Amino acid sequence: MRFIVIATLILALASIGIAFLVQGGFTRKRRQQKGFWRRFWLRQVLLVPVYVFVLLPGLVGCAGSRLVRTRGDEASYPGPILRDGRWILQDRQTLKQAPPPGTVQPPIEIPNPGGPTLRAYFVPSRTVSPRASVVLVHGLFRSAMEVEPIAEVFRELGCEVLLLNLRNHGGSEARPFTYGLHEKTDLLAAVEYLRTRPGGLSAPLIVYGVSMGAVIAARAAPEIPELVGLVLDAPMTNLVDTTFRQLGSSEWQGQRGFGIPAFYISLVLFYMELASGFDIADIRPVDQIAELSGDVHSLFIGAGLDLRVPPPVVRAAFEAHRAPTTHKTLWIEPDATHGRVWQRRPSEYRGHLAAFLDRATRR
Repeated sequence: MRFIVIATLILALASIGIAFLVQGGFTRKRRQQKGFWRRFWLRQVLLVPVYVFVLLPGLVGCAGSRLVRTRGDEASYPGPILRDGRWILQDRQTLKQAPPPGTVQPPIEIPNPGGPTLRAYFVPSRTVSPRASVVLVHGLFRSAMEVEPIAEVFRELGCEVLLLNLRNHGGSEARPFTYGLHEKTDLLAAVEYLRTRPGGLSAPLIVYGVSMGAVIAARAAPEIPELVGLVLDAPMTNLVDTTFRQLGSSEWQGQRGFGIPAFYISLVLFYMELASGFDIADIRPVDQIAELSGDVHSLFIGAGLDLRVPPPVVRAAFEAHRAPTTHKTLWIEPDATHGRVWQRRPSEYRGHLAAFLDRATRR
């Protein structure tokens, strides 16, 4: 609620300043006309509902559609750094330093028919015959750098990896963002790249996604016939509930939402949908998880302190995969927050990925 009040006050003050200049400005004679101030302030009062219910939610909704980008401190990510075969992991601090010449893995451009051109990074396996091909998808406002630690683990386990930058992120071309509805075609285009490159897709295919990347991975998974394994970190069941939890007054294990009233969230979503041309209610990854073949191996990862995707949601996503217990695993780390299980328990995370890879690539 505080956000609405402060933002409305800012819009009102800006409008008052503009109106003052336009309707009289500093011309004393004009301002001394009879009834000037009464008309001036009456107009401003009548405009307040327009600010609250039209202009402010419209601006926020359009920003949620058109201004989704990699956050500034990560936008300079140049790609994976390999030195003597070793993967030098990067973070926001190391990005402030120029990488050693000749060590950065060059980007590849992936065309998405009917969509944007995507930037990605392919890192070959350490072995001649890779154990698996893994496509990794980052979360909202991030870039391929977010999934570097996970990609490095898969590579150490004998895999080749493709780190994908979604549209609007990390050097990929921009389009109105639809929160997984159309972005799933970005992942499908990355898989098509692996299919059509020299040598084709010669190893078992695995897809990994975290947060928004998990939404996109889940939505695309049933349309990837070669898929043998799917790893979803912080998987959402549907985007409407997640949005209301994060922006509303929800509480979970000491975590709180932004406290915006439900009716106002609905108003913002209406303008966002209008700007992007999609219905957020259509984004239900749980439906695609339910369509996933029972032959596909899966690993679902959740965090006990995650407000956006609390453990019951991760568990519901896990249960939606109609696969035998030998083909799917659920891991909830109680002391981690959203998308931070890797940082909280790196050794255990590595162990779960290794066990998942063992069963997914067993022939």
